[in-house]
Order: sequence, then C-alpha cells, then structure tokens
Amino acid sequence: AGTGDPAAKSVLLGRLRMFRDAPRSDAHPALMASQPTPGMDLDRTTLETCQSVVAMALGMVMAGTGDLCALRMLRSLRKHADLETGYGVHMATHTAIGWVFLGGGRYTFDQDPLSIAALLMAAFPRFPGSLTDNRCHLQAFRHLYVLAARHRCVEAVEVDTQQPVEVDVTLATARGAEKVTLP
Repeated sequence: AGTGDPAAKSVLLGRLRMFRDAPRSDAHPALMASQPTPGMDLDRTTLETCQSVVAMALGMVMAGTGDLCALRMLRSLRKHADLETGYGVHMATHTAIGWVFLGGGRYTFDQDPLSIAALLMAAFPRFPGSLTDNRCHLQAFRHLYVLAARHRCVEAVEVDTQQPVEVDVTLATARGAEKVTLP
C-alpha cells in the first residue's frame, strides 16, 4: 500500500478495464448457478464486486500520488454507473479516488502491521446495499484507513520566519538519482 509501484498499477488498471467492459448477464444469478454453461457471462453483482475490490486495491497502491491514469480509470467507472448500480460500488469507487489523493498528496499508507490490519478492515470486500447496511460488515470500519495514513511530504522552510523557501535537492531512489527543487 502506498508504494505507487508501476507494475502493480499496470496490472490493476488492466483488470479494472476488464471488469468494467465485461458483458453482464441478464439471467437471474440463481438460474446461472444451477445451469452453468461454458462461456457464460458473469452476473452484474459478481462483476461489480470484483470491480470494487480492484478499484480499492488501485487506490491503496497509488495512495497519495495523485496519479492521473488512476483517476481517469476510477472516473470512468463512475461514468459506467447506471440506476441499477449499487451503493457499495459507488462507495468503493469514491473511496479509491479519495485514497489516490490522500491528504492532498501529502499522505500515503504505511506498511507496518497495524496499518495493514487497519486497511484490511477498511477495505473488507463485503460492500453495503444501502447507506445503513451493517448486516455483514460494520460500515464504521471503513474509516479505519486513517490509522494507516502517514505524512510523507518534505517541506523546506526558513528556520527563523517559518516561510517556505526553494531548495535544490537530489533524491536517490531505486530508479536512480533525480535533482528537484523543493518549493
């Protein structure tokens, strides 16, 4: 969570496209379960649940990055929503968008055991049917992601005046060194 890993992002974006564009069966889920056929389209509920889980995973990986590709994909999920789209799908999509822009880009998710546990409870893949649906998962747990959020912003300030100053900095990352100017 919070790594912004390009490989993970690519895989998640591909899966989201697949779930978003997959044909949905109009048959009743009980009928589909009792008479499965090869090549049968999945029912709407299954596809929306898978889409929601992958959307939240993308939000976790890209937490605090403000990534435009992730935002475009998540916004496209909103545009594909119709009157039949469940509350939980909207909730998961908007939660993922919020995570991508966590703290205005100044926060991300930590990777210590407590943070991972908090994220697991916040992103539990049982989505509500309505705003007050607490049958399978207490919706207040959705806010536990806050326990995993960590401030990850470098701000250069002048010691005496506490005013922002520009400073040239060289960042050493796994991809190599990069010179930047901090505002």
